[in-house]
Amino acid sequence: MNDPAVKWVWERTDAARSGAAGDLARLFRNEPVKQPGVLAIGAPSAQATVLAREVIQNSWDAADDLREDLRREQLRAERRGRSLGISPFVPPPFEIRFDFRTAVGSTKDEIVRRLALNEHANRLGGGVDRRKVGLRKDDCLGTLGDSDAELAYMVIEEEAASGMYGPWRGDESKMYRALCAIGVTSGTEGRGGSYGYGKAGMIRGSATRTVVAYTCFRERRDDPGATRRLLGMTYWGRHDYCGEGFTGFARFGKEKNGGEVVPFENEEADEQAAMLGLRARSPDEIDQLGTTFLLIEPTVQPEELITAIERSWWPALEERRLQFNTYVQTPAGAVLHPRPRHDPVLRTFIDAYENATLPAAIGEGRRGEFPGLGTIGLVSDIEGWSYAEQIGDTEEQGIDHCSLVALMRKPHMVVEYLKVSRATPPHVRGAFVADFSINDALRETEPKGHDAWDYKAGDTDEESRRTAKKVRDRIAEKVRRYKKELKPPSPPVEGVVLPEFDRLMRKLMSGPIKDRPDLSPRLVTIRPDFNLEVAGPDEVRVVGKAEFGLSEHFEGEAAWIEVSIRYSFVEDDRAGKRAELEVVPPVDFVEINGKYRGIIRSRDQVLFKFKTQPYRADWSGRLITGAEIVNEEEA
Repeated sequence: MNDPAVKWVWERTDAARSGAAGDLARLFRNEPVKQPGVLAIGAPSAQATVLAREVIQNSWDAADDLREDLRREQLRAERRGRSLGISPFVPPPFEIRFDFRTAVGSTKDEIVRRLALNEHANRLGGGVDRRKVGLRKDDCLGTLGDSDAELAYMVIEEEAASGMYGPWRGDESKMYRALCAIGVTSGTEGRGGSYGYGKAGMIRGSATRTVVAYTCFRERRDDPGATRRLLGMTYWGRHDYCGEGFTGFARFGKEKNGGEVVPFENEEADEQAAMLGLRARSPDEIDQLGTTFLLIEPTVQPEELITAIERSWWPALEERRLQFNTYVQTPAGAVLHPRPRHDPVLRTFIDAYENATLPAAIGEGRRGEFPGLGTIGLVSDIEGWSYAEQIGDTEEQGIDHCSLVALMRKPHMVVEYLKVSRATPPHVRGAFVADFSINDALRETEPKGHDAWDYKAGDTDEESRRTAKKVRDRIAEKVRRYKKELKPPSPPVEGVVLPEFDRLMRKLMSGPIKDRPDLSPRLVTIRPDFNLEVAGPDEVRVVGKAEFGLSEHFEGEAAWIEVSIRYSFVEDDRAGKRAELEVVPPVDFVEINGKYRGIIRSRDQVLFKFKTQPYRADWSGRLITGAEIVNEEEA
């Protein structure tokens, strides 16, 4: 078969038609990607997060579309056979793979030639401003002629999805809606989103803003004879070239008389796919239905993409009945599988999800059912992250600890990690699973990134906003009650003696202190923080931390310091017997005769954690901390 004429056809601006710029990637430019609380640790890039969410969501919708078709076919077959019962429908396993590849030498030259990428390079060389059309300062288009320079690209393959079916006329084609149109929805109940905005997430995944789609679908009555199509698109901003204006949209396909560009179809699509190194697809095999995307020069790295997938898609990965599978392959051939249970943070949300979805709550978690709205599961860790500030979790220092609830609906993607309640311990983590009956209402309140249920959105119908607000209010109330249950009861006020407080108040009431001696400036700062906890019947204990640092009065880069921490019971208004105190010093601080010595550097803080043994609730005590600088010979 002769190779059809291949070239990119750039769309000219035309005042006689409505137009739009091709730089659709701007739809997500400067869009914040929320990583609240502990999720800020090791967070993937915004680019990787958007790619993982948008691309997989559209593919998962297509898989759901195919499953609905197969389910209906099974039902019709059962009815034709006059079966007494309908067999349980078993969905075909869905898979989406992200394969990062590189090409050099003759392999690269062949891809460049087959995809006519030199046309893009020539356009840039002809005076088109990279920045104005949405490109980076440099990319592979500047090194196409260098066979030793690598050409990076990514192949995304769906398995067991519906494919982009529909006749190539009007807006009936899913391929047209997915690649060429903006804001055109599929109108299918329960889907994650709409065709249009999702493509912006994929486009941002290509530094050259170039995407090729090879799709395979089952033959349909409204589109007889067609089962495969291939079309390439480039999405640049408006620009002038050779004295003409262009929208920035360009199509790679088969040009017909009159300049119209249509997708390659059937055998021609297979041939173009093979020349680009893409695997052939057959409409006769369920697992070969779906779409393959090729992105020139990916803007994300494999490792951050797998993290983004874990954070957004762990609910689908955990639900084995969904048959949802995905992995990432590096250019070296290593296969990275998402393992959300191996992430200690995600594991807490998974535990909460199990509390929400299993018949009975497990562990220390709590379960709440909101009739007509959904179910929530909550978990805590009183000895760990629930009181992260108090225990001085060094791995998470500087993190805004808070209570978080993962929100999700039918597609089983985390819509948002919702920050709930004030940032005061104990913190909890949860998972809310929306009832299918409100799926569409919640979807209506989501912005284009599908990352919130915004009940304040002014352009959303009132009923949907009321539903979203009711859900969030119920979640907040459940979290508040659970946090209240976790807090230990305070000792009875009438049984607590506070002689130290009385002493300070007597001094305060006696007036200003006269003839105060001149005090030398403090060279070491001390910031203690401790709480009284119930340790048993009529018993309490003190748990806390103390931070030590060099003050602004200290001159130098570092110093040896000696730290003392003790807790003494108050007897007759004076410090008496010491409580048994367990102290956890920082690394490199050693204990010498009940004190701790080590080096501290300017602008650094060292953290000591401590805890007393349980003692009677009617005793009162005093925390005494001290620190002094010692010379190196003394140390």
